[in-house]
Amino acid sequence: MTTSKSVTAQESADGRVLFELRSPKVEEVLTLDPTTFSKRTKKITVWHAPVSAVDCGEAAAVWLRKAVVVPSVHPEDSPNAKLRLVFFPFEHTDRAPIPLVPQHMRGIYTDETSYHLCTVSSVEEPNKRLAKPLPVRQFRPNFLVEGPPAFDEDNWSWVRIGSKAIFKVHMSCGRCAMTTIDPDTGVKSSECEPLKT
Repeated sequence: MTTSKSVTAQESADGRVLFELRSPKVEEVLTLDPTTFSKRTKKITVWHAPVSAVDCGEAAAVWLRKAVVVPSVHPEDSPNAKLRLVFFPFEHTDRAPIPLVPQHMRGIYTDETSYHLCTVSSVEEPNKRLAKPLPVRQFRPNFLVEGPPAFDEDNWSWVRIGSKAIFKVHMSCGRCAMTTIDPDTGVKSSECEPLKT
């Protein structure tokens, strides 16, 4: 069975929003109804900052581990092997301030700001110099734009997607060590690529 990795939101007949998670590594689709989660919050850590979260339950944790944990890479006692899926149902974040990022632009569980956008050519450019080109998803953008030249997005102030979604560009995104980790295997590049290039 081949299933693409995805998260989709569906509205149920009674108006509830249900989330469906799919992975090629897990045969069953995970359907989550946030109204059924426990209202008890716990604190998780995002870049050393405590943030409130609601645990999505044991079934979600089991599904998540099947989708992302590679036994040969992640021993049973490793943090990855103990992953749990959490949800943020509150209107405002209680995450501590991030330097240089205004509160209304802060993400809840993201690195710094809420979304990461890059152009296809910005990924293709370093790939020309790498011995082993990397898939675009290793750079982990939320939005990928085709057409403009490499690094053109560094000069943008606003982005419109469709007719209603308008985003203000807050900052350039220096890529972190996550780009050196293969998203399929969880194995980190011994050459520290693509950051080295």
